[in-house]
Amino acid sequence: MEISPGKGHILRSIAAASTALGLLPAGFAALCQLTHPGRPPYAVPVRRYGPLQSRFLQCRGRPLPPCALLTGFDNSPVRDLHPLDIQRTMLPCGRLLDPCWAHTGVWQKWRFSAPQTHLWLIKVWFSASIFVVKIATFAKRQNVVRNILMNTIRLFTILLLLKAQTTYSQPTNSDSLLNNFRKDIEIEQSENAGAVGLDNETKISYYLLISSCSVEDLLKYTNDSNPFVRSYVFAGLLRKEISKDKLLQVLDRHKNDTAKFTSKGVDVAVEWTVKEFMEAGWRLKLSNKLPDIDYNKELERLRSRPGIELKINGISHGLIDKKELLNIDNLILADKEFRVVSFNLFVAEKEMKSTNCTLTVEMKQMIERLEPGEFIAFDNIKVVGSDNMVRRIASLSLKIK
Repeated sequence: MEISPGKGHILRSIAAASTALGLLPAGFAALCQLTHPGRPPYAVPVRRYGPLQSRFLQCRGRPLPPCALLTGFDNSPVRDLHPLDIQRTMLPCGRLLDPCWAHTGVWQKWRFSAPQTHLWLIKVWFSASIFVVKIATFAKRQNVVRNILMNTIRLFTILLLLKAQTTYSQPTNSDSLLNNFRKDIEIEQSENAGAVGLDNETKISYYLLISSCSVEDLLKYTNDSNPFVRSYVFAGLLRKEISKDKLLQVLDRHKNDTAKFTSKGVDVAVEWTVKEFMEAGWRLKLSNKLPDIDYNKELERLRSRPGIELKINGISHGLIDKKELLNIDNLILADKEFRVVSFNLFVAEKEMKSTNCTLTVEMKQMIERLEPGEFIAFDNIKVVGSDNMVRRIASLSLKIK
């Protein structure tokens, strides 16, 4: 498709902008892509079907819109449209858009490949004459008005929906971080008789919650239903830039909060009430004894993998679904420079050995019989690297979900 130079650069710019917004179809913008001698030359790619190769169409002025460019041609002879067809492409819409354009009629000489042209984006074939008739039909004043109004309504509807989604997305993200942390806490409590040791996965979700959420959201989360969660959210607030008055308000709300939770260290488990924990943290802050935490550095440390370890998908807090284990054929390592050469597997107090990285048929049969709550352990895992030195890595014990 070629559009000869002409007048109407104002109409061209508005049509191009309207097409970009989706207010006008590409065919209309193509008719309005007029040029004038003051524009520098440019080249636009035109895809061709059939034996003809891709080539560049040399024109002047601004590029045609993408929808107009993505028009395929066959190699049939090119013909000029009949003057009557050209007359049909005259656009009266200039008078609609601006009264000063009453004299503006868009007269363009079109050349199409006969017998048909193909619009890529809508995947519809048109004959040259039908294509022009459709463009001319759209260009009728009443059709232009209807299409512009309907598409404008659609555009504003989309913008309103996007605004609503943007407004809703922020609390949703904060709430999802809270839900992840609460879920990790509840898993630890269910697996450790109510105690929480803050394993690496739980620490990651906690640091993400405190570092990513606003003070306003964290203040809201100090009323969470889980005593451990609301206590540790308050501990995170103590390290935030927040006024003492707001912290005192939280303390006042929980002055009678005697709900209990258990925090477990390496060898010791300590039982707290929410009131006691919050007041202890407040005293540490007042005495400047509250240890600082660089959340980004801690997250980077926790996410970096230690030396050499097994890579098994689906593990969460030491729990795994039996199906995930049955999907494993060979043990692999997180560090790809090493490979497993032998290991022992303990299932239901039975020990089985593999002289390579493969889970044997017997191992799979034993895993199939496991019930939720039972344990499985990979032990005596030997690996070898590029230096051909055999090493033994840490064992891995898992509990079936």
